[in-house]
Amino acid sequence: MSDFVSVVFMQGVKQVLVKLGERGSLLLTEDGNTIVQPAILASNVVDTTGAGDTFTAAYAVALVEGQSLAESLHFASNSQTYGFLCERDILL
Repeated sequence: MSDFVSVVFMQGVKQVLVKLGERGSLLLTEDGNTIVQPAILASNVVDTTGAGDTFTAAYAVALVEGQSLAESLHFASNSQTYGFLCERDILL
């Protein structure tokens, strides 16, 4: 993955966010930092539909609200896990 990430950074990308499912996620930044976010596991998974979309949207919202990269990653993980507990026929 490091060769791929290097190429992506050379093209101007500032961050690479990798979602690893049950292993959590990690964020690689162009300055060489890596932030690891362990998975926040749900006690009773109802539905995983839209989990990746929820994670990505929550990460973006947290960044726009001025949270740090680590806080944004944690918020995204929490939001995704909350989504696992909900039936998909409700609006959040």
